[in-house]
Amino acid sequence: MCTVTLLAPRSKAHCSAKGTPSNRIQSFARSVGSMFSMLLGSEMAAADWGDVYDCQMTNFVGITLDGETTNDTLEKFQFKLDKSRNAMVFAEMGGFALGEMMKLVVDRSFPANEQWFVSDESGLGFFRKGKFLYASVIGAYGTITVSADCDKF
Repeated sequence: MCTVTLLAPRSKAHCSAKGTPSNRIQSFARSVGSMFSMLLGSEMAAADWGDVYDCQMTNFVGITLDGETTNDTLEKFQFKLDKSRNAMVFAEMGGFALGEMMKLVVDRSFPANEQWFVSDESGLGFFRKGKFLYASVIGAYGTITVSADCDKF
């Protein structure tokens, strides 16, 4: 605890070591530093090249040139982040993107933050923290749009 005595022309401060303002600030700084270290050390938002994700579609919608919509069967699919190809590489399972590769868009993709944009011949996709969106125009057949929830395998 500190007490301050004002004496003209100078002020005097008397503090015990335990309650000095500088000790309290140092203690607070150590607490904040510890919490920050725990957050940085967690794998909450960490992704890395070579990670494999299992995904379950939440929507699989097609739209024809005539404007008719279809809700297709929801599928499971899997992909891997491939550093040598700078791409999401899809496994040979399910019907969506069977064995396909979608290139990560340079300057808009941050795998370490679990966020990236991808593109292929007919569409664009976006992935962030376990959520995947993809839209593709497939010529006279119309469009497809997919949304999915994904977990690291």
